[in-house]
Amino acid sequence: MSAIFMENNIFILEDIFGKRNELLDCRKLLSNKSSIPINTFTEGRTIPKFLVQLFHEHKERWRENEAGLYFLFDILITSFLIQKSKPFYVLEIGGENGILSYHLASLLGGFHKKSSLCSVCHTIGNNSNNNWLDRISLVQEAPEYSLLVTDYDNTCLLDHIFDIVVINGSINFFNPYRVLEEAERLVKNGGVIFVFLQDMPLLEDSFKLKFSERKEYYFTPSMGIMIKEDGNEQKEKRSDYVLNLVKEINDMLESCIPLEQIRSLMKKIDAEIDKAIIEYDIKQKIELIQVKEQVLDYIVRKKMEVEVL
Repeated sequence: MSAIFMENNIFILEDIFGKRNELLDCRKLLSNKSSIPINTFTEGRTIPKFLVQLFHEHKERWRENEAGLYFLFDILITSFLIQKSKPFYVLEIGGENGILSYHLASLLGGFHKKSSLCSVCHTIGNNSNNNWLDRISLVQEAPEYSLLVTDYDNTCLLDHIFDIVVINGSINFFNPYRVLEEAERLVKNGGVIFVFLQDMPLLEDSFKLKFSERKEYYFTPSMGIMIKEDGNEQKEKRSDYVLNLVKEINDMLESCIPLEQIRSLMKKIDAEIDKAIIEYDIKQKIELIQVKEQVLDYIVRKKMEVEVL
C-alpha cells in the first residue's frame, strides 16, 4: 500500500514500488496564483488544511479504503489549479456516482470561484443509480457546474475548450480508446488529461498505448492516477499553423484573388481568432486581427475598383 505524507512542506507519495514522488511543493509561494494561500502564519485556511479537510470528509461520507486515492487525486489536481489565477474549465467524463465530481467541484470552487465543471454521464433517471446531483449538492463552495447526458466518445462539445479533462475510471467504458480520443479533442492546447483508475485494466492499457509520454502515480497495483500533459507540442503545432495561415493570406492578397476565395479565408481567420481568445493567446489574437484588417482593406479596395468600372 502507498502512503501520502508531508515532509518539509512537500506532499510526497511513497508508491507501491517504494519510489518517492513529490506531488506538491508548498514552499514555492510565488508559484501559487489561486485564492487560497499555500502557507500562512495565521489560523486561516491554507492549501494543506483544505486538502486534509477533503480527505477526512471522504472518509466520513464514502468508502474509507478509497480515501487515499482521492487524496492523491486532490493533490495532483491542486498542483495545476495553483498555477493560474484565471477560472478553469474542467470536464469530467463519467460522472454518474458523483464522488469524483464532488472533489472536482470542491477544489474548483475553493481555488477559483468562477471556474466551471461539466460532468458527462451516459444515463440519468430513477433506475440509473445516478447520484451526481445528490453528491455535488454537498459542496460548500461550488463553482458553476452542469451535467451533460450524452455518449462518452461523442459529446458534441466544441474542440479544445477545457483546461483539464478528467476521465473517471470508476466507470466501465465500452471503448476506452475512443473516450481517450474524445478527451484529446476536447482539451485545450497546453491543457492536461487525467485518468482516475479504479480496477479498469482496459482503460489503463489504452491510456498507455495512446500516450507514450505520461506521468503515473499508483496507490495500489490497480488504482492510481495517470496524467498526460499537452506541454508545448500542440501549442507549437498551432503556432506553426497560424504562421503558415498568415503567410498564405498575405501571398493570396498579393496575387489579387477573387472575393469569393477571400470570404472563405475570412471564416478561417475568425475561427482562429475565437480559439486564440479561448486560449488567452494574446499574441496570436493580435496577429490574426491584423491580418483580418488587411483582408477587409483588400475587400474594400476591390469593391471600389468594381464601382469605378
